[in-house]
Amino acid sequence: KTVELENPKIIGQVILTTSNMSVAALVEILQTNKTQYWNKLIKYDKGIRTVSVLKELEVSKETSTVAFKDYGVYLITGGMGGIGFLFAKEIIKQTAKAKLLLVGRTELTPERKKMLTSLSASGRSVTYRRVDITNAEQVNNLIASIRSDHKQLNGILHCAGINIDNFILKKSLEEFQNVLQPKVVGLFNLDHASANLDLDFVALFSSVASWLGNVGQVDYATANGFMDQFAIYRNALVKNKERKGQTLSINWPLWQEGGMSMHQSIQKTLEDATGLRPLEKSEGFLNFYRGLASGYDQIMVMAGDYVQIRDLLSKPHSGHQQALSITKGSITHMERTDLFEKAQTFICKQLAGQLKLSVDQLDPRAPLERYGIDSILSMDLTSQLEKTFGSLPKTLFFEYQTIHELTAYFVNTYTDYLTDLLF
Repeated sequence: KTVELENPKIIGQVILTTSNMSVAALVEILQTNKTQYWNKLIKYDKGIRTVSVLKELEVSKETSTVAFKDYGVYLITGGMGGIGFLFAKEIIKQTAKAKLLLVGRTELTPERKKMLTSLSASGRSVTYRRVDITNAEQVNNLIASIRSDHKQLNGILHCAGINIDNFILKKSLEEFQNVLQPKVVGLFNLDHASANLDLDFVALFSSVASWLGNVGQVDYATANGFMDQFAIYRNALVKNKERKGQTLSINWPLWQEGGMSMHQSIQKTLEDATGLRPLEKSEGFLNFYRGLASGYDQIMVMAGDYVQIRDLLSKPHSGHQQALSITKGSITHMERTDLFEKAQTFICKQLAGQLKLSVDQLDPRAPLERYGIDSILSMDLTSQLEKTFGSLPKTLFFEYQTIHELTAYFVNTYTDYLTDLLF
């Protein structure tokens, strides 16, 4: 899904089949699903085709039962991060003498020491442990010390995670691995170490990116998608009496307070395009409790314009535009030269407004970096061009380093359309 958002010319599907399927049957399945490309996750089991879809939940407007217990013991990974810290404060607010264990990878800064002190000010037991959850030995030692010190652990909130935004074309293997580590390896280690504990719940803090994809976050979307599936896996283990406590993966949107930050211009563009707005913390807590009460393996929470969000999620193409369908006609060299000049002037005009420069100030053969184009501005420039050309690759301004190169791309790709537009 992220690939499609970054380059709308690419359409992808994941099709799950049995391993002993014949080549002929596989070809037939591929041909069938090619005509239903809006279905993204398809499974074949005993000849039956099923598709992963969203189900809208009807929930009571009344306040749900608080999931935290008085005198309970709770472990929060990424506990000094934005959302983790908000939930630490919520547990203190909702309980009497609950004990909190916050873990993170790094030593506390002076600022975070003050944050931790503020949690303990009410006389509550709040401790911070420096633990690398991707290290199995450190996680085993952590759980063993909790057993020894507190004799119980009531709940785990797995909030740890990082993102390193970069287009797929530019993302390194090291970046991909670093983003996957806390949500994939970290979760596996936590589950293995706590397998014999009498837990009430394990809450996995996933993201809407795992369902929608997100430009620049292919690894982050993948890592969260793993957690969504792990919740299903662990709940199956609970049914087999191999684990205790409900597992819930929550696909969170952007939070107003805490969580991953987003540049204001991108946030505004996202809200205009999708209806999504950042989640208020009171909404987040309420839906956390609702989710645990629902009995589901996974829920997705969204806030904003209900009609627009519903339309976004119900569209067969995940809400992103379709690129223009262009047929290339044959034109003479003279016509192409004339078209190129007109197209270059047109693109310069489109970009000049966004760059707050006059057209005369733009040198078509100069590197675009001369004009201070960064990742944020490149998104704005792409959005401006999409008003004319429809959905475009979000990597345009990384693949083409000058306006001259950019013009060549548009002339080669949208020949007929530009001819009709400019002549």
